[in-house]
Amino acid sequence: MSLKEDIYTYMSTNAGIIALTETRIYPNLATSRATFPYITFERIDNRSEHHMLAASKLARATYEISCWSDTAASLDAVAEAVRNAFDGFIGVMGSTIVRRARVEQNSDDFIDPTDGSQEGTFGDRIDVSLWFVQSVPVFP
Repeated sequence: MSLKEDIYTYMSTNAGIIALTETRIYPNLATSRATFPYITFERIDNRSEHHMLAASKLARATYEISCWSDTAASLDAVAEAVRNAFDGFIGVMGSTIVRRARVEQNSDDFIDPTDGSQEGTFGDRIDVSLWFVQSVPVFP
């Protein structure tokens, strides 16, 4: 499995997250009929680390995990569940060995309604860095 698939599986089996979102976790984009609250996530950065002679097994990826809801209170609960699931995590996430996960930053978002109503969409974008073990290329 890829790191992205492992993150999806991790979130979709985390009790704190699924208690609030059920199965509404989407890689990249949510479906047009997604009900609130839900989570989308995408990779925004991926870097392989090197030592003096070659590539090492250590890599760092940053994912933006975005929480979306129709109320501020619901949004805050989902964002807190995501933070609790990732910030400080060390261990195995699916098939990926995670050396450290850390919430780097989060920022609020609000999408104005397009239909003239007063009901917009509340968002919280959470950047999570994961230091993980990857395979190392071998050269002849």
